[in-house]
This record gives sequence, C-alpha cells and structure tokens, in this order.
Amino acid sequence: MTKTLEIARMGEPVLRQKAQRVTQQELKTKEFQNFLDNLIDAMVDSDGVGIAAPQVFIGKRVFIMNRGNFKEGEILPAIVINPEFKPVSMEKAKGVEGCLSLPGLVGYVSRYKKIKIEYLDREGDKVSEIIKFPLARIYQHEHDHLEGVLWIDRALKDDIYYSDVFDKLVDSSR
Repeated sequence: MTKTLEIARMGEPVLRQKAQRVTQQELKTKEFQNFLDNLIDAMVDSDGVGIAAPQVFIGKRVFIMNRGNFKEGEILPAIVINPEFKPVSMEKAKGVEGCLSLPGLVGYVSRYKKIKIEYLDREGDKVSEIIKFPLARIYQHEHDHLEGVLWIDRALKDDIYYSDVFDKLVDSSR
C-alpha cells in the first residue's frame, strides 16, 4: 500500500540528528519494505534525484538515489541502506545543489568527484563499487542527511541563492 510521505523542511529536528543503522531483522519486515517503496514514490513525486529517510521524519540510515539519466527523465532508483563511502582521490568539484528539505534555495557545494561506496540493497546484500560525478555528488548529499548535515552547511555564504534568482543569473550568462 502506497503512503504519501511528508517532506521535512529545514528547522525540523530530525534533519539534524544522526540516523540509526537498519538491522537485518528490520530490513526483512513487510513494513520496512513498504517504507522503501513509499520513499521511492516520495522521490519521484517530488521530482528529486534522491531522498533520505530523515527527510520524511524517519531517523534510519536509508536513502534513495536515481541512477537514471536525469536530463532524459529516466528513473532507476537505487535503495541504499547503511551506506559508507571514502574518496578514491582527494579531487573535488564544486557544483550546484538543491534539496527537497530546503525548497527555493540552491548553492554551490564542493564534493569528491570519485568515491568508493558500500551499502546494503533492499534484500540485505552488500554492494561495493566506485562511482563518479554526478552519482558521487548525489550519494554524498544524501549521506550527509544521515549524518544530520544539510548542503547549506557545506556551502560558502556567497554561494547560496534563491533558486529563482539563480535561474535568472544562469539565463543571463548564456
């Protein structure tokens, strides 16, 4: 049964708390599997490229990221449970980020360009791979949500914009 999930906005305490690990026992429950489906629906319904459990008021170490072609509207959701990552190199890139929990704001954030990731999939199987931009940016952004960190914490003050102002700046530079 699909349940519409409410998106937590900046200021909600759950967005600043470190999320709890998901146990193997919990992972196998029907309730948790339904939650994963609802989390995917919330990402798709919100036109997001990712969403973390704390963004829907659930303090668990789970997020969804779209592995599809964003520009083409392709949706290939990856369920990421108890994730970890480490940079493959220290090279970073600055890029624009927004967030479903900070509607109307965008900003430039520096992230590792290439990372090694490890997580459990929805069946509890371990996944380990190396990913690079743009997936690496999404993974790090969503992982931050599990640590109680928002992209706005990582951006320089002069690199934060209202999205409508930013869109005008981009349009005028073309």
